[in-house]
Amino acid sequence: MKPTVSAERIRVVLTEARPAGLRFQQLVAATELSPSQTRRGLGILRASQPRTTCRR
Repeated sequence: MKPTVSAERIRVVLTEARPAGLRFQQLVAATELSPSQTRRGLGILRASQPRTTCRR
């Protein structure tokens, strides 16, 4: 499976799980991906998110 497909599956599942979120094992089960694929997909999602900083 392509990493971008894994990232998209993870994004969809996390969006549906809001606001409670999911633990890693729950995310693996919900996406039906392997733990390795899930980690890789999360990495892609993190890299694609714009950087945000909090100014005080």
